[in-house]
Amino acid sequence: MKNLIILSAFLTSTVFYAQDQAANVDHIETTTTKTTSVKVNGEKIERKVKVNTKAETPITFEKQPDGTLDRKNNPTKIEREISIDNDNDPFYDETTKEVFYSYNDNNYTFTSNDTGFVINTMENEQLSKHAKALKLNNSNRYLFKSDKLTGVGYFNAEGNFVIEYYDSEKDALVTKTYLSK
Repeated sequence: MKNLIILSAFLTSTVFYAQDQAANVDHIETTTTKTTSVKVNGEKIERKVKVNTKAETPITFEKQPDGTLDRKNNPTKIEREISIDNDNDPFYDETTKEVFYSYNDNNYTFTSNDTGFVINTMENEQLSKHAKALKLNNSNRYLFKSDKLTGVGYFNAEGNFVIEYYDSEKDALVTKTYLSK
């Protein structure tokens, strides 16, 4: 009985803590679905594209010298899941997930694939491959490879993507962080 009371107290405090953390985030979610009809071999087939977009912004405040609180401008993490249905069944055939980040005032799209993800950027209004990240076995780390550098990447507690690589000119380990947007 004593163990049951201790377990109940632990679970209750865990639930309250989880609810408190969720209250400190602005969360917006939108879903749009577009359906088109196409004739294939004389048969009318409906094709659907569903886009689910989630935006989360942490809410934090800075105390000003006069004692008032001002809300800090925090980065927003945006995730977009695109689902495509190419036939008449009720299931979506393909799903792609994208997350948006920024680094040095440039915007990047992280698109998941079977081996990790691809990092793209917009250049002259054209999507351009920037790098790719391959998930390493049994870890939360990725092998990061671009034209200019190779290193190891991971997602930190804030959801930012951090890359560590060796810079031979500086003879030092360098860290770059892609901030969730």
